[in-house]
Amino acid sequence: MTRRLLDRDNNITEELIIKGNYVRLVTPLEDGGFFLCVNRKIVRTDAGLSECCRYRARGFKHAWKALPLEDGKVLVSAGYGAFMAFFTDEGDLIRTFGRKGSVPREVRPYFYATFDMAVDGNILVANWQGHGTENGNKGRQLLCFSGSGEYL
Repeated sequence: MTRRLLDRDNNITEELIIKGNYVRLVTPLEDGGFFLCVNRKIVRTDAGLSECCRYRARGFKHAWKALPLEDGKVLVSAGYGAFMAFFTDEGDLIRTFGRKGSVPREVRPYFYATFDMAVDGNILVANWQGHGTENGNKGRQLLCFSGSGEYL
């Protein structure tokens, strides 16, 4: 990802490049920084896009979304890794959940994409099943986990 500052004549006055490939999603944070989902890692930056922290877990592939939680943890969806992960704010992996083998077979984890926290504290996850028709027959497309990661 590249950030360029331009002057009034559109000349580049400053350039900052964040190394990585395939930026999936950029999430603005309350402090002015961002979560950048960059394929096999999530990068938290300050408002100037300088890296502050990295979040990585074995199996990230096109990691999709990172969300800071009120308890100080960060919740991440792993994209094609098809799992969810809790991290400390400093980037240490706490645990993963929702992987193949830990959910019923009919779920068929494929691509854990966007997610959100429900009012009751549960985690709702979109389990994308691919492009094309018949996706509703390939697996469960909307998953619900408890706030601690238990499949509901």
